[in-house]
Amino acid sequence: MRADLLHLMSAPSSGLERLLRHGAPVTPDQLAGWTYDGVRLGLPALVDRLLLKFRMSFRGAPGGVEGWHERVRQDGLAAPWTPRRLFGRALTYGRFCAVPAASHPRWGDRYPQATVLDLGRGEPPWSPLRPLRAYVVAVHEGSCERLLGRLCLDLGVKRAKTASYFALSRGEALPG
Repeated sequence: MRADLLHLMSAPSSGLERLLRHGAPVTPDQLAGWTYDGVRLGLPALVDRLLLKFRMSFRGAPGGVEGWHERVRQDGLAAPWTPRRLFGRALTYGRFCAVPAASHPRWGDRYPQATVLDLGRGEPPWSPLRPLRAYVVAVHEGSCERLLGRLCLDLGVKRAKTASYFALSRGEALPG
């Protein structure tokens, strides 16, 4: 288990919020071409056992950077992030477009240095994930090895923070 992830997992939500507000900038282009191993922070123990670990992938696309979430085995933090498969294919969900928060009038006021993962642009119209936005910043200045994020809801007329934070640790380069 990566020591920095353990540190973030034990941090109170006020500490995570402070780190997110003062985190280092990260751009979508810095994320493109990489996978990130993720853990959800501050969830109840039952949810942790079911949904603690996940993987995010980012790739360059026409017009920007896009990405997706991938389900992984929930076999403890000491075990590697092993993708779950069905009929030989990875189980993916939560497609998104990555955009600089400062470039969007509704998103740049909270964490202007962040990249926003906009599931509203990546998911199909019927998806319940469409209102989700995730703000992501670098934990250490000048490095995209460790990221901290927070989920928010964009309900059109109102935006709401959720209690859901997550940490990402750079994994492997995407093939091709």
